[in-house]
Amino acid sequence: MKLYQSTGLVIIDTLFMFSPMADTNSYADTYRPISDIQKIATETGIPIVLIHHTRKGGNNSNGEGWADEGMGSQGINSAVDTIILLQKKDGLNEGSMRVKGRDIEERKFSVVFDRDICTWRITGECDISVKTEPAARAELIAVLEKAGPEGMRTGEIEDALGKSNNAVCNTIKILQDKGRVFGVSRGRYILSQFHESSLMNVSECVNTGQKGSSHIHIPLGEVNS
Repeated sequence: MKLYQSTGLVIIDTLFMFSPMADTNSYADTYRPISDIQKIATETGIPIVLIHHTRKGGNNSNGEGWADEGMGSQGINSAVDTIILLQKKDGLNEGSMRVKGRDIEERKFSVVFDRDICTWRITGECDISVKTEPAARAELIAVLEKAGPEGMRTGEIEDALGKSNNAVCNTIKILQDKGRVFGVSRGRYILSQFHESSLMNVSECVNTGQKGSSHIHIPLGEVNS
């Protein structure tokens, strides 16, 4: 890219054809080369698109784990900035495209393949909201509820749920946007109900003049005044 200063976009098709990494489930073996590519994109300011295959027989695009459909380990998802999943059923020109990333809210679109110009076109946006709490969010809420006001670090949540950092962080972000989870310090989270309860206790203490009450519990990360 240094030789071609006018480059505006780089497409790697496919990832395994370009990279010497083995088709393995080893997190470290897949994370390192993808991380190097991501670093180049960040330093040059040139977007790099990695085309990658999904697992054979996988079709969980409608569930919480749709971003895990790619072949290999979670190291790929953890290193990239944005994940886009394009899926269709055999014999049909219609399908769906889902996208989410570090700075992108999760969205889902309906798409159709235009044979005249050999291009997928977005035909509309799908509503991904549901009335009931999705399984992944409910599991994370249950873990944080058990942890109480002390909360848990991201790594502890990953261990408790047996899920990747990428999956946990995405679920936390959704719950934060919904006001269900509160970050009390870098990498530590609690349910908002515990945070609100603590703030109420502090307020009551100040109003009644009971400074330093031993009955007040302030979660880790709150600033003492």
